[in-house]
Amino acid sequence: MSRNAARWIGWSLGGLAVTLSVAGLAVSILAILATRDPLGLYTHQLSLPLIVIIFSALGPLVVTRHPRHPIGWIMTVMAVLSGVVVLAVGFRAYGERVLGPEQAPWLALAKWLDLWVWIPSNVLPVTFLLLLFPDGHLPSPRWRPVAWAAVLGMLGATLGSALNPLRRLDAQRNFLEPNPFGLPGAGPAMDLLLNVSGVAVAFAILGSIVALIFRFRRSS
Repeated sequence: MSRNAARWIGWSLGGLAVTLSVAGLAVSILAILATRDPLGLYTHQLSLPLIVIIFSALGPLVVTRHPRHPIGWIMTVMAVLSGVVVLAVGFRAYGERVLGPEQAPWLALAKWLDLWVWIPSNVLPVTFLLLLFPDGHLPSPRWRPVAWAAVLGMLGATLGSALNPLRRLDAQRNFLEPNPFGLPGAGPAMDLLLNVSGVAVAFAILGSIVALIFRFRRSS
């Protein structure tokens, strides 16, 4: 990919991420003004836009100077995914707390996106961003299992959440509601996939931290 093409794609994605985040934050503010209950919203809805702005600037900057460097693209993708989360949470809050499900036809889609988009946006920075920093390559070939664990764990957790026929409402799984985008009858399989993926992601996070420490100890 040429540097001009990378610059155009990178900054376009960065602008898209900021647009999504600003739109989601605006809808959240409208929900706050309508309900006068800021505590009813999600705390990450107010902090994520700052993260989006940071990575939507850093990512395209790296991509512009080093089009083949994966770190720049990872930060750019993180910004876009986080922007989608902000937008989905904003429309979910407004649909649930202001309009109600009957007058918010987008509510099911917003809740579904909020169910799984946060997974890759959270896993990428604590795995591949650490694993490939700073040169965009693994410290050595022996770290490939960590990279594969990150990929498979992230994909498994994403699919397990997006396709589970039941939406989990809290960490204790005390409350369930149907997921209209889930696969009917696939609940046990999706639960198993989530459990296995959680172990893989935990291994990948630990391995990525160790890889970063190993890299810096070797450089010193």
